[in-house]
Amino acid sequence: MKLALALIALTRPVWVQAVASSSVCEEAQNLGNGLSEGQGYTQEYPQSGSVGTPKGFDDTIAFLVGGNYNSPIAAEIEGKAVVVGDFIIGSQGTNSIGKAGVGSGIVPSFGSVHLSVGGNIDGGKTDGETWFPAGASVEFGGACISNPKNKRANSNYPDEKACGSMFIPDVQDTGGPGNWLYTFHQKTMDTSPYEAIFEDLQVKSEFWYSLPANGVIQRDNAASWDQNWNFKAGDDSCLQVFYLDYATLNMLRSQHWGDLRFHSNLIGKTILLNVSPYDDNGNLLNEVYINGISVFHDGNGQTDKNFSPKMKASMLWNFYKTPKVVLGPKPGDSGSQNQFQGSVIVPWGGLDMHYVGQDGRLIVKGDVLHQQGGSEFHNYEFDPPCNLPLPPDYTSAFYCPTTTEEPATTTTTTTTTATATTAAATTPAATTTTTTVSFDDGDKSFAAGGGDPHFARWNKSHDSFHGECDLVMIHSENFHNGAGLDLHARTTIQDYFSFMETAALRVGETTMEFYPKEIYVNGMLLTPKDLPWTMVEGDNKVTIAKADVESGKNERFYEYYKVELGRSSSMLFKFYKEYLTVTVSGHADDFADAVGLLGEYETGEMVGRAGKIMHTSFKEFGFEWQVSPDDAQLFRKAREPQLPFEQCRLPTAPRPSLRKLRGANASLSQDAEVACAHVSGSDYHLCVEDILATGDLGLAAIW
Repeated sequence: MKLALALIALTRPVWVQAVASSSVCEEAQNLGNGLSEGQGYTQEYPQSGSVGTPKGFDDTIAFLVGGNYNSPIAAEIEGKAVVVGDFIIGSQGTNSIGKAGVGSGIVPSFGSVHLSVGGNIDGGKTDGETWFPAGASVEFGGACISNPKNKRANSNYPDEKACGSMFIPDVQDTGGPGNWLYTFHQKTMDTSPYEAIFEDLQVKSEFWYSLPANGVIQRDNAASWDQNWNFKAGDDSCLQVFYLDYATLNMLRSQHWGDLRFHSNLIGKTILLNVSPYDDNGNLLNEVYINGISVFHDGNGQTDKNFSPKMKASMLWNFYKTPKVVLGPKPGDSGSQNQFQGSVIVPWGGLDMHYVGQDGRLIVKGDVLHQQGGSEFHNYEFDPPCNLPLPPDYTSAFYCPTTTEEPATTTTTTTTTATATTAAATTPAATTTTTTVSFDDGDKSFAAGGGDPHFARWNKSHDSFHGECDLVMIHSENFHNGAGLDLHARTTIQDYFSFMETAALRVGETTMEFYPKEIYVNGMLLTPKDLPWTMVEGDNKVTIAKADVESGKNERFYEYYKVELGRSSSMLFKFYKEYLTVTVSGHADDFADAVGLLGEYETGEMVGRAGKIMHTSFKEFGFEWQVSPDDAQLFRKAREPQLPFEQCRLPTAPRPSLRKLRGANASLSQDAEVACAHVSGSDYHLCVEDILATGDLGLAAIW
């Protein structure tokens, strides 16, 4: 229901009431999935300081520019960067990308794309060179327009690792000459996801700007240039909204040396700083100019590099409808230099950066001019104590594609035949909305994982976790009278989606590792022709057998295995090409104490390692059940990421909406609907989406 609007000062709409953010899918919260909180590095970000070796890894986009990036004179960009237009480094421009000499120390992961550019790139630095971290790759849609293309060509530096003065290290690259793994390479950028991101942020920015200000701004020493601007919580609300109008910004610029002090009562609050794009008469300004800030003080009085990372993560500067934002003294203007604290969004316009740095996410729709000696953008997340509210009736085809839900159906899944329908139910990749399906079968319960991947908890609902890592699906200490059971999944990222690649199962002292055409049992190789295979361990009997592939399917691409566990419990491993789905039918006598990513056996609740229900998102629940050094190590070969060194990686490429996927290939969409016709309820729509995401109709068979 739309709520009534009121107007304040002619130009500032104020909604009477905000809706709770929990009413929409989690991917849309705050700045949106992949733009807000760190996903690979989930601890509190470190204080800014000198960075030798990285302090952590995160592939969330830290720096997003919808236009061109130009740095005539600048220093560094820390974190993953995406520039939809051209990326131009001038004669004294950026010297480091992905990492910083001083910053949070959180950098993109080894082997990932550190910079993605839609247009041309130009390494035109003449007073030095621009370096990426080892293991970085750069994608660009246009061309390297530098002249020369490789300024180190005379020293035989690889051309694939150079663009003018920009270089990717050749150390730690095992590909070697002629086969380098980490390079500059041309790849056409799909700009539609970024267009959708800016459209979404414009809707949010307008609503956030309309929220009534409850935060208080007080000014000290009115007669002095050296003034304090004190920001305080005006009430006990978790969200504190501040409004900076034209008069306030003018006064700040005129004094040259004002300090911004954030009161201790803002610790643990979400701090929204709305900056007006209008002059005193309500006219839209050509630019919003912020200058005159000497230093930021956090709630404990700390400044500069000691400014609290937690408070940085709670701060968002919202530049609503601003054509251009200018941060710091323009060339020729007087004014102090400081590290600008907090994330910044400019969803309509561009940015000129003249301060020595900024700590937080930077999202700018237009062009960015980076023009200040030593100026650096530092990678800090936006992960506030409470989520920013979303507009009434908020929808997002990008983050939360809507589908027409059919009435929930009761599905009985049998495990006595090889063609049993999998109980795995899935959720669209961009939503955590859950659909409950009944699996009641007396003393047996059902759970599953697979697809994009999606996980159906025991007799519960369907959620998605898109991380790349090893995951504990099931852990039971009491299985088969204390023999114990573990089921682990290994997931892999492919572009903007991920999938279950393989799985490993331990029963007592026997470990089985499953691949499309081979199984390893305690390290011994078995092929499908060796099956069935039975292992007897005390009172335990486990049998691995081939299961029949559905009639009409090309068995070249399909391989199904069924593991009989006794007491009518079983697991079905269904491979289609590299994609795996696992369905578990578990008897209460064996699985009563089971926990893991598939939930607690009796209730399906998200019970964590501490034995308590986690009232959190399924994404955080996924991180909880990443395989740790304390868990059984089931896979023969370790693969990154591994705890305690690195948490699960999440896709960084924005996911197209279902609408865009359908529109891009109407013929495939129709074929997907036919291929998924055997799938009932809301799962039908999810089956179609998985096919559209991968372009592979064969996936329908493992639904």
